[in-house]
Amino acid sequence: MERSTIGIATPAPASRILFRVTERSRNALSDTSSACYATMRANEAFQQALSLYRRLAHAHPAAFEQDVAMTLNNLGAVLRALGQPEAARDALQEALSIRRHLAQAHPATFEQDVATALNNLGNVLRDLGQREAARGAFKEAVRIYAPLAERWPEAFGGSLAMAQRNYGSVAGADDGDATSEP
Repeated sequence: MERSTIGIATPAPASRILFRVTERSRNALSDTSSACYATMRANEAFQQALSLYRRLAHAHPAAFEQDVAMTLNNLGAVLRALGQPEAARDALQEALSIRRHLAQAHPATFEQDVATALNNLGNVLRDLGQREAARGAFKEAVRIYAPLAERWPEAFGGSLAMAQRNYGSVAGADDGDATSEP
């Protein structure tokens, strides 16, 4: 130990470095714990919202089906973050089904939501080792995003790039160049 100018023992240089590393690790652990807690709370909130939106959609489907789908999509993302890929897949498949139904009636309004659901579902399917199913989901997302990005590049260019990157992550050697359009 070294003595400070006021007579208090201070850690030696190596001890100070170890103290800083330990303090940073403690802070990182605290941040991780906080994020995990927040994710668990988000799961609870989405579950409650889903229950409410399902009741509302039962009474007024045209007004609330899209809210059910959006909540299922967000719930799927939270369940994936919590390490529950099967539950995430189920939520995302249901969201996709609802969004496909909505897009049949109003394609200009809901086709981008179908692509978002496909991309999210593809991520979970990839996590589950279902590469062929993931590839199909990403490929369809790219096909939907491509004309949207061509027409509105600022709005959809990033989404198209993300779907193409995801497709490339599961594309096999027999698919040709993974950077080209699927």
